[in-house]
Amino acid sequence: MNLIFISTGEYPDTHAAAIRHSILAKGLVENGHSVRFLVLTPQKWGKQNSLDYFGVRFESLNTYKGSNKLLKKLYNLRAVSKARKIITKAGRSHSVDAITIFTPDILPILFLTRSAHKRQLKVFHERTELPYVMEKNKRILNYYLKTLLPQFDGIFVINDKLDNYIKQFNQHTK
Repeated sequence: MNLIFISTGEYPDTHAAAIRHSILAKGLVENGHSVRFLVLTPQKWGKQNSLDYFGVRFESLNTYKGSNKLLKKLYNLRAVSKARKIITKAGRSHSVDAITIFTPDILPILFLTRSAHKRQLKVFHERTELPYVMEKNKRILNYYLKTLLPQFDGIFVINDKLDNYIKQFNQHTK
């Protein structure tokens, strides 16, 4: 199986979520799958924009390391656009079977899910926090719960409370 993982974290082993994602990707590679890991935020890998880690290719799609808030947002949008192009190309060539999104950020989820579904790719999502804990804006939260969550082909959660909550909006939790 050929997979694309997409995240906004720092990789490969800088915090608990990154370690979890990296180990998952490594395990998939060890079991004969291919994992391409796209990171939408700048990484601390020095001058290189990619990193091979136990057979997993991590690619940073965002090179901005400055502090200007406007430029930071523009580079983040540009990284999402690059990821969409990669998904579109992979979908056209049938070189990818599914994508997994490891970010709670609504904008990347929206654009990347739409791009993947246009190419008939399965889309999975990871939730480690209750959505209302992460998102205080009621309109964005409702959009996420009622529009985005039902679109996922599977959702990975970390506990029963989260599983029961998410099942109200999507029956594909794991």
